[in-house]
Amino acid sequence: MPPPSVAAFQLPKAGHRSEECEDAFALDPERGRFALSDGASESFAAGDWARRLSAGFVAEAGPWSRWLQQARADWAAQFHLRELSWYAETKLQEGAWATLLGVTFGGDEESGTWTAMAVGDSCLFHVREDGLLRAFPMRRAGDFNNQPALIGSIRASRRVHRLRLKGTYQRGDRFFLMTDALAAWFLQQYENKERPWTRLASLASPSDFEEFIAALRTGNAIRNDDVTLLCIGIPPREEHS
Repeated sequence: MPPPSVAAFQLPKAGHRSEECEDAFALDPERGRFALSDGASESFAAGDWARRLSAGFVAEAGPWSRWLQQARADWAAQFHLRELSWYAETKLQEGAWATLLGVTFGGDEESGTWTAMAVGDSCLFHVREDGLLRAFPMRRAGDFNNQPALIGSIRASRRVHRLRLKGTYQRGDRFFLMTDALAAWFLQQYENKERPWTRLASLASPSDFEEFIAALRTGNAIRNDDVTLLCIGIPPREEHS
């Protein structure tokens, strides 16, 4: 199977600079590995932690223990001997927190399998032809709340609550990975008998995405949050005949 095509889009909260965005993503189409992460704004250096989580998942196949421990050590090491305010020092001791959605693809000439692993409410939607096949981990717009499961930069006594889902795909299928604000809009549209994937698939440039998100925010159809979208396409046969 040829590598999936991918288009990636990201915007910070309205009124914020791009470097203030606390979402992150990483991708390796040749190896069929994709990830995105949403840092919890109330935690310390959450955007940096989100970047380390998504990059660690994509870089290292196999058990999370192969990269998560190192990601935590690297996150903490950057603050060693750095002078911080008393408030920042307190927040540092609490650590950073973020969601993580990681997806892997593997297959032969005509079809294959995908595996998704999620902590929190960043979502995957699998579309075939003009229908939604799977939604993961959230399946309804009402499933979202203000307390999603998160991965901490400091090892917690409890285990990370990780969800896993496996599926199959075929040529021409599309996958949309997105952080929670856009995912909630997607599911609400679907519940309203709309086909939100058609609008997302039509986005051709960062300016298209910026205009699309701005319109949603203006119409109060999406809350003001960092937004990340990965559009992944399995090439149809005619493109590689």
